Amino acid sequence: MNDRHAAAVRTRQGELRAERAALGGGHRAETRSALALVRLDLAAALRAEVLGLRADAGRRIARTGDRGRARLPEVLGAALTEAAARLEPRVRARALPPLRALAGGLGLDPALVDPGSPPQPPPVRLPPPPALPGWPHLLLRAGPGAWRPLLAAALPLLGLPVLPLTGLRALLPLLMGLSVAAVAGTIVAQRAAADRARWGGWVAEALEGFGAAYDTVVGRRLIEVERRVGTALDAAVAARRAEVVAELRALEPSGAR
Repeated sequence: MNDRHAAAVRTRQGELRAERAALGGGHRAETRSALALVRLDLAAALRAEVLGLRADAGRRIARTGDRGRARLPEVLGAALTEAAARLEPRVRARALPPLRALAGGLGLDPALVDPGSPPQPPPVRLPPPPALPGWPHLLLRAGPGAWRPLLAAALPLLGLPVLPLTGLRALLPLLMGLSVAAVAGTIVAQRAAADRARWGGWVAEALEGFGAAYDTVVGRRLIEVERRVGTALDAAVAARRAEVVAELRALEPSGAR
């Protein structure tokens, strides 16, 4: 009986010494490492979401006209608001499991890990919508290539012998009409291309601003989580370590105390 009791005491002492070593204060560094991985995970999730929003906006810009592009602030604003609302659930879903596993590994109650009240979501501030390019600007940008057919058709009006055959002069109105249509088509196409380019830049600016705001809120939130969880674990670890030390002393032979 004495041998079995001594063996049980030695086994228990070994367990307590291992627990005392685990309660040596390394939980702070482990908490910080876990939250650093959480931040990388959240950043990857944000990048994937931003890429999806950019692709959706790009398709809308390419496939819709002026009215469809004019609704981009409304559509993208709603999508970013939804993305901002998903921040806190993401933080909890990614941060709580490793932190509670850390507390459980220390022999503590995982419920000690409390991230606190959720913060305000990242602000959604969109830049001003881009202005439509004006017609005078587009006329100047049309270039000589667009104007050349119209000028060639207009030369006979100036008395120049571009169409020496008298019979071909009857085609002048048709040539003028085709030339005007070609110039107008070029300008309209340039206007649409310029509008798409402006909206593409607007989307990039909006997503960049939101990403910066999101990252700032994530950083502050994880700092707050680290502070709250670290403080709770400090107190729990100190209390548990005191219990372990007291039990170890109680198991020591009376002469060794």
